[in-house]
Amino acid sequence: NLQLILQDIIAIPDHNASGEYRLRHTEGTWKWFEGNCTNLLHNPGVEAIVGTFRDISKRKAVEGELQQSKSQLEAILKHISDGITVQDTSGKMVYANQAAALALGYCSVEELLEAPPLEYTQRFELTDEQGNPFSLRDLPGRRAIAGEEHPQVTIKGVHRQTKEAHWVVIQSTAIRDEQQRPLLVLT
Repeated sequence: NLQLILQDIIAIPDHNASGEYRLRHTEGTWKWFEGNCTNLLHNPGVEAIVGTFRDISKRKAVEGELQQSKSQLEAILKHISDGITVQDTSGKMVYANQAAALALGYCSVEELLEAPPLEYTQRFELTDEQGNPFSLRDLPGRRAIAGEEHPQVTIKGVHRQTKEAHWVVIQSTAIRDEQQRPLLVLT
């Protein structure tokens, strides 16, 4: 409540408070404001509460739209049957959906995200389409970081403990910064 905040400011010299507030405009619409107030009542020559406020309604609208888009994307990625992962350049998972966690031999997304970088590769014996051992450096994520555009492979993974075998097609795309340095890999 804005009134309670002002009461606190008045009670304590040099007290500063800031926040975001939704206020009703005289025309009946609601607007968002960002405010900052400082108690300078004790300061000779000022003897006032100094405040700055600015309308942040447009920013709040954009934030709301962004949050809605993010929620929609998360719902799609969570329920898609294909495994989706995002890794940093060291191979550490920063995002995965449940389908990816299960395909990589983990019970949950949380377990996968807590695992050391590339630890999931140790759970499988990987071979190429001809049955030859598959090198980890040839994984599409590693190749995308090295600059290859949308590398793709078809490999067979045999889980070392369960001996369950699966053929998978893996394609990766590097997400780059403004200087074209790789930041993340989407697989």
